[in-house]
Amino acid sequence: MITIEQLRRYALFDTAPDEIAAEDVADTVRQAAFLMRAGNADIDIDVELAEDPMPARFDRRLISQGLTNIIKNATEAIEAVPAEESVAGQEDVRVAAAAERRKARLRSLLETMGSQP
Repeated sequence: MITIEQLRRYALFDTAPDEIAAEDVADTVRQAAFLMRAGNADIDIDVELAEDPMPARFDRRLISQGLTNIIKNATEAIEAVPAEESVAGQEDVRVAAAAERRKARLRSLLETMGSQP
């Protein structure tokens, strides 16, 4: 599990201070998943989010890029499974975000044959 803070620290070397602003984590996750669904119609990308906004201060562009990369890695792992080993319904990517004690927690789970979330 990775927090927004950890992802932010990873990306800070390329962030100008004026790019960090109040944003909605849930909306950022939804948009990243939407973009990845468009390019991977054959893979289920499920998003688990609370209905309420999850406000935080971060660079939306960098966090979106990090989320997109994580989801892309998961879809590429699914595509790497040979067709004869593939099992319908067991090749999903789940992205979840939740607010925990004033922090946003993001999870990306890849469920394929032979892997555990």
